[in-house]
Amino acid sequence: MHSTANPTALKLLDACEHVLCEVEALEDVTVRRVAGEANANPSAISYHFGSQKPPAGTISATAALFGFATSAH
Repeated sequence: MHSTANPTALKLLDACEHVLCEVEALEDVTVRRVAGEANANPSAISYHFGSQKPPAGTISATAALFGFATSAH
């Protein structure tokens, strides 16, 4: 996994937060939507975070801040 100190990784995390502010359901947060918001290629998510999802803790914590219920895995 690459460091989140990378500017692109930080843009992706910021974009994820922005998308969470816009959607009505957590299911509406998609790789393409987050990447588009960050002006990045969707594959940048897997490059920086090792999968097609930002770190689960980051998404869960951010989602909770915006009032989304997340299931515990």
